[in-house]
Amino acid sequence: MKLEELRVPLIPRSMCDCLDLGVKFYGRHLLEILKLWFWVAAPTALMIYPAVYFGMAHLGHALLLVFLVTGPWSVLLVQKAVQTSFGEEFSSYPNHAGELKSLFVLMLKAVGIRVLTVLASVLLIIPGWLIAVRASFFIEKQGLSYWRGDSQDRGTGRLVKQEMGALLSRSFGVWCYTLLYGMCIFLTFDFLVENLFNQSMFSGKVFNEDLLYGYSESEYGVLGEWVQLVGHDPVIVTLVSSVLLLVYPIGRFAWYFSYIDLRVRGDFWDLELRFQKEVEYLREATG
Repeated sequence: MKLEELRVPLIPRSMCDCLDLGVKFYGRHLLEILKLWFWVAAPTALMIYPAVYFGMAHLGHALLLVFLVTGPWSVLLVQKAVQTSFGEEFSSYPNHAGELKSLFVLMLKAVGIRVLTVLASVLLIIPGWLIAVRASFFIEKQGLSYWRGDSQDRGTGRLVKQEMGALLSRSFGVWCYTLLYGMCIFLTFDFLVENLFNQSMFSGKVFNEDLLYGYSESEYGVLGEWVQLVGHDPVIVTLVSSVLLLVYPIGRFAWYFSYIDLRVRGDFWDLELRFQKEVEYLREATG
């Protein structure tokens, strides 16, 4: 990675700017992201579908599994975003065992933080949210440590504490937008299946009393039937899980660009990198 090949302008960005850049980044590398998504979503779906089909799990269990899987998924995405930001190809992969080991360790750490977040959320949702935001930038710190060294850990921790309120509100907006995006994709796919293949998946059952009541009678009436359908239909649960993993990169890329915004606004990272670039030029000239 070279500073002169930096492709991401180091400028302050609002939440909407980060989301917009995240969507553009996703679209620009759509094919490669879909390839990675398949290797993440396929094993997840193979675990979820039979578990729901045989009554051993429901939507809540599936969402928990998806949340844990997004740990390693986020490591892959941020690693790709960092290398692309500094001039490398999105499709490039680690070249030696050391990089693979570092990537694997990061994935284990990401899963550990997800587990800690879940345990904290069981007690009260706010501590889990705080932990998730407080520890969310460790992947970026690792990926960009080449440019900052050990001082970056202290600097990022200080900035996150100072900007915790803004980061909490930004994270809420980013992931609400991402979930809304996923809802649109789910409903679009459901509409296409309903109209092209004449198969009732979600809306066809929700708005058809015969199919809905035939699925599972509930003492809570139609609303209870909807909950039973969404929570226990193996096709719907598996599709919801796969769609969440599909749209997750949008939010994760937006959060990556939020990290860059945090460092530019709070730590003048753009000026530091410019200074470092000039130092490298001087070394080459005097060498």
